Amino acid sequence: MIGEVTVLETNARYFCEDKAFFRVDRLPLSFNANNSLGDILVYQTPAMVRQYGPAGFLTSISIRGTGTNHTQVNWNGFAINSPTTGQADLSLIPAGFMQQVDVINGASGTSFGSGTFGGTVNMVNKPDWENRFSAEYTADAGSFGTISSRVKVQAGNHRWQYHASFLYQHADNDFPYADRYKYGSPVTRRQHNAFDAAGLMQSFFLNLKDGSMLEAGSWYQQKVLEVPALMGNYTASNALQKDSAFKIFLAYRKQFGKSGLMVRTAWFTDDLRYTDKISSEDDVYLIDSKIGARQLRNEAEYRYTLSEKITLGAGADYNSLNGISSNYNTRIHEDELAFSAFMKLNLGKWTGNLGLRKEFLEGTDPGLLYSFGWRYKASEQLVFRTNLSNKFRKPSFNEKYWEPGGNPDLRPEMGWGIDAGAEGRLYSGSGPSSIRYSVGGFFQRIDNWIQWVIQDSLTPVEYKTVHAKGIETELVYQYKTEHVQFSSALIYNLNRSVIVHTYDDNALYEGKQLMYTPLHSGKMSNYVKWKGWMAGLNLHASGKRESVDSNDESLRLPGYFIADAMTGYEKKFKSFSIVTGFRIENLLNAQYEIIRAYPMPGRAYYITVSARFDKHHTNY
Repeated sequence: MIGEVTVLETNARYFCEDKAFFRVDRLPLSFNANNSLGDILVYQTPAMVRQYGPAGFLTSISIRGTGTNHTQVNWNGFAINSPTTGQADLSLIPAGFMQQVDVINGASGTSFGSGTFGGTVNMVNKPDWENRFSAEYTADAGSFGTISSRVKVQAGNHRWQYHASFLYQHADNDFPYADRYKYGSPVTRRQHNAFDAAGLMQSFFLNLKDGSMLEAGSWYQQKVLEVPALMGNYTASNALQKDSAFKIFLAYRKQFGKSGLMVRTAWFTDDLRYTDKISSEDDVYLIDSKIGARQLRNEAEYRYTLSEKITLGAGADYNSLNGISSNYNTRIHEDELAFSAFMKLNLGKWTGNLGLRKEFLEGTDPGLLYSFGWRYKASEQLVFRTNLSNKFRKPSFNEKYWEPGGNPDLRPEMGWGIDAGAEGRLYSGSGPSSIRYSVGGFFQRIDNWIQWVIQDSLTPVEYKTVHAKGIETELVYQYKTEHVQFSSALIYNLNRSVIVHTYDDNALYEGKQLMYTPLHSGKMSNYVKWKGWMAGLNLHASGKRESVDSNDESLRLPGYFIADAMTGYEKKFKSFSIVTGFRIENLLNAQYEIIRAYPMPGRAYYITVSARFDKHHTNY
């Protein structure tokens, strides 16, 4: 018999009790596991998810009123943000590929490095050591020519586990919409708007008996997207975008008596090709742009329990980044090196975290990064937390090297942030009901905010200083008995993100709210399961948003209110179960845009069928 496997957490996760933390609930994924990660985060976290259209289109995330390149997205501990753009496209991340997704708002730079002014999204693949064999097939079909199929297989025992997931998606996305940028707002059907995507993820876990574990994973994702014309345009588009990404990693974890060691390495490739023609019949491209990135990432972490009250941690990172594009004029190569140190103090009801990090980057120095925070547990009903840290964002390859316009002398964006909050369980005990709450406030200053502006050409400059402040609240009610499960989560955000200064003292911008950052937003997710029946209702409201930094009222996007409803039934046999589901997205048929001149689809209907075979160990 092999003992229980102890999984060593990363330092970034272990030393973060003082942060605002959100775990995505797995239950609602039974309805839309074939959707992207962005479709899940939009309802279950305070994050603002920005979509340039329906399923398959560029989807990015903004947390705490910051930019889309201010949130770091991690897969099994590795940052997967593109070094070319600085952000991650969530439309390329199938939600059903992950076993765990966490969002840490205001994550510190000491834990994660560059680009965490907003926070981090942490995706993890985890083994189920009691699994012997399971297989699942999920098919989804619905409005606007949407179809998808997902196959998931897990096999293994208490010594090893293997997971594989494959997903194919297609949508015509030919939905009708009112084009408010044309006279009379005529109803038009979206054209040249289809996409095809496929992905394969594999994970392997090996228990080495001596308190250590070997872990490996690979992930291939590709997408072909027709890029339509903007609203108000009378000319058809012939643009096409092809994305492909391949990721592979290997990790070793070792748990000693009082210490733990983790070593991991990864290789990532990302490629994008954008083409356009004057006419669909042309053999010659008007635009044929290719851009790619290659990343070698290496990380080592060590943690030692000095006493019952003190735990120490240390880490070292080395990354080799390469950019490939005809717009760079040459192949770009940059090395990154970082060292970090952490300390946790466990003083009964008080828990303190201290972190330091030093980055060594080519051509720039972000200085010494620090983070300091406390968590005080007065009772199960009341827990206080507070954190102070500084942060930075390294300029992306496009900002530094794109021709024409790139600026290799750009300094990193720099700033600091503070947040404080309270959380706890208002009611819990031996009964079936529980109520959990979280409320917090934050402030952060971001200097040297990089923005593309028109000078001799379109060029990025360290344009402005931004103050982002606000309030985050979450209230969750859960009721669970043998036959009934019910949960309801309510989230409200207040984000006041203001341009306080520009490098050219432009009064037109100063004092104005940032683009695409609503002052008020709210979300509500409801889910109920009774015996085999399931139902859910998701609500999302966003206030008005600016589409230019000058806050021009004529270009302001109105607020919107979206409701999605779903129902389904699960029939279980001994080792086999089947789920049928039906959902309506945009139940109220709202006409809205998240990004200016990119219409979102109206009411849509979808049917899901999922079959699963599951065999677990009863004993060793």
